[in-house]
Amino acid sequence: MKFKTDYETFRGAIATIGKAVKKNGINEMAVVKMEVKGNILELSTNGNIGCIIQVELTDGEDGEFVVSFSELNIFSLRKCTGKISASSSDDGNAMTMMYRDGNAKTVLTRVDVVFNDVAKPEKDTPKVALPFATLKKMVAETIFAASREETNAGYGVHLNIREDEDGLLALTITCLDGLRVAQRTAYAVKNGDYTGTVIVPPEQFKTMIDIVDASDDDANIDITIDSGKLYMDYSKKHVCIPVLDKKYPAVQRMIDGEIGKDACKFSITIDKRDFIESISCVQYVLQETGASGVNSSAMLKFKEKELEIGGIGLSQYGEKIEAETVGEVPEPAYFNPDFLKEAASIYPKDKITIGVIGPKAPIWMCCGDSNEYVYCVLPRKRE
Repeated sequence: MKFKTDYETFRGAIATIGKAVKKNGINEMAVVKMEVKGNILELSTNGNIGCIIQVELTDGEDGEFVVSFSELNIFSLRKCTGKISASSSDDGNAMTMMYRDGNAKTVLTRVDVVFNDVAKPEKDTPKVALPFATLKKMVAETIFAASREETNAGYGVHLNIREDEDGLLALTITCLDGLRVAQRTAYAVKNGDYTGTVIVPPEQFKTMIDIVDASDDDANIDITIDSGKLYMDYSKKHVCIPVLDKKYPAVQRMIDGEIGKDACKFSITIDKRDFIESISCVQYVLQETGASGVNSSAMLKFKEKELEIGGIGLSQYGEKIEAETVGEVPEPAYFNPDFLKEAASIYPKDKITIGVIGPKAPIWMCCGDSNEYVYCVLPRKRE
């Protein structure tokens, strides 16, 4: 086996596949298979996250070599330019890597293990596609609300692919942790007849996005679900993670139900920047006073044409923000200020509209003609 390629491209591929290796857990069994197929070098690793990265070669001789990632990782650390060439020994047990115009050499040792190839979907499996920039933004605007506790009923990222009433293919990502809900919807291109729902581990899903991280944000990324795995393919990157076999809370029933977004009897519209900065001030004062538990809550006191923001027992800070209001004014409510700030920060407009049912019900921040943005924060109970 031989190959020659650009050093910086090779180094980038090692760093990228390292994201999967590190999430799978680096140990003596963490290996990478290097395989030359014509003018392409494939680097692949397997585990909870399966990953294949392709590198274009200027020269190559077919073959494969399995190496410990800890040995291979030296190339993600050493920065240089020019070409890197590799050739295996006659017995196939070593691979000599030459770079820096032949002034640097690294010898890799073959790991004698059976390497299970990274899973791929069946050839004719239906796919959906959407711009990577859109998907990346959707994940950033939802995954913060995903529970990281595997015992939590809301553990996992919920992906739903469906045709809407206009015949468009909608991809919805929902995350929750029992205290808040974040949901984003975007429209995708259909290639086949797949619709359905899957749940995937949040940390692996986030790493999947980090690995793909397209250089051309406008380019489409293909998403496939097959044989208990979620696959993403973009250019020279292929990544897969397992689908969780579990039930997810009936979150859509809550969103559309008696305490859902359409049940709000009062709405208030305020300047986004003013709201976020006032919440930041509440956070700072609460931290300085050492408040904890329910006493570290931000208070939202609703009034006609005004929102008053403060905290329980706070005399050091309080602020009134001019607002547009509709409906009967509800009683004050108390919230985790971190959750309010997160939801407000990703709201897509300069003015935030908050829907309110009552002091014991969640508040809703929704936006879009078809509610492409849906955020919900549950209140804290005062003793």
